[in-house]
Amino acid sequence: MCKYCEDKTGFTPINRTVDYSGLEISMSSKGMLRCRAYMFKELFETQDVVNINYCPMCGKKLGE
Repeated sequence: MCKYCEDKTGFTPINRTVDYSGLEISMSSKGMLRCRAYMFKELFETQDVVNINYCPMCGKKLGE
């Protein structure tokens, strides 16, 4: 079981570098990958969301 693509609560963070890089990458079990660029710790400036077909962590097919 992959904790990234099996989590049904929404977006699950993939990277843990947001504190020093300012970027947060997360994904949902519905096949969406989200990248946010933060200006401050709680305030993001830009956000991009793209649909993906497979989990980048385990390869499972998403969005079914």
